[in-house]
Amino acid sequence: MKHSTFSEHALRAPRRAAVCAALSALGIALAGPAAADYPEKDITIIVPFSPGGGYDAYARAFAQELEKALDGEVDVVVDNVGGAGGLVGSLQLYNAEPDGYTIGIMNTMGLAVNQIVNEVDYDINNYTWLGQVAVSPDVLAVPVESPHQTLDDLKEAGSLTMAITGFGSVNFVNAILSMTEYGIDITPIPHQGSREAITAAIRGDADATQFNSASIASQVEAGYLRAIVQYSPDKSPALPDVPNGADLGYPEFDMMLNQPRSLAAPPDLPEAVASVLIDAVQEALNSESFREWSDKVGRGIDPAGPQEVSEGIRDNFEFYEQHKETLSRYIGN
Repeated sequence: MKHSTFSEHALRAPRRAAVCAALSALGIALAGPAAADYPEKDITIIVPFSPGGGYDAYARAFAQELEKALDGEVDVVVDNVGGAGGLVGSLQLYNAEPDGYTIGIMNTMGLAVNQIVNEVDYDINNYTWLGQVAVSPDVLAVPVESPHQTLDDLKEAGSLTMAITGFGSVNFVNAILSMTEYGIDITPIPHQGSREAITAAIRGDADATQFNSASIASQVEAGYLRAIVQYSPDKSPALPDVPNGADLGYPEFDMMLNQPRSLAAPPDLPEAVASVLIDAVQEALNSESFREWSDKVGRGIDPAGPQEVSEGIRDNFEFYEQHKETLSRYIGN
């Protein structure tokens, strides 16, 4: 693995070659050398969720790495634009000036689902994808004082209230799909962000909640919540005794009930700017200091390039199209 802690320009040539290949694979024609005057001013990262949650934490750590990858020439600032399960901030990014000075950390699965079941003012395939930060598997949990100990207990109850971040949010979408398969009716209780929703579940304001492991595992470890199932082929080191989907007879959930966190710029980003920005994003994602941050705070990272993001979105569409009828009952306009 190559890291940004090496000498100043040691990685530029091989990384730029990789970026050029990625842009070509995405159908973006490179137009000569990278823009000599980019970047000239601060870059903003839109986080389409409230402060304090998983997306916010990743964005703030990544912002520091991106500043270093751009040789400290500009500041990278975080702007939280919450609302509608991430759609408000995502639309703001989509409609931003495509000049390389506004990027965002996106919930690709939520955007894909909303596009499948509703008429929307965006096309997820038109974002300029820059790379993937992480893929966090979902964890279904109940308050520690809950009488429900297992998934069978929840099935026997037949219905439950669930703390979520918003209609159309990925944690709600994944809960819909899993609970429908389990035969459990859910009444969603929306909250402004993951921190608020998880806190509500801890208080017992809801019977259960379902969030990615990066947001919820620490509350399980601290004894505030009881994890019922984690959806990942490889169990989290923080939750070694919690069954996954395969253990309970639902192996397909381990592959799809997760939360990719990907970086994007608006559509129609000029090729020369895209080349510089993708190069810097990939250097930041793969830096040794970003990995050290991940290990320190227990938030996993899974760096990947624009092509991998696009392929993942395609797989998301295929999976969610199969469940369009179920999803439409809950989050259709």
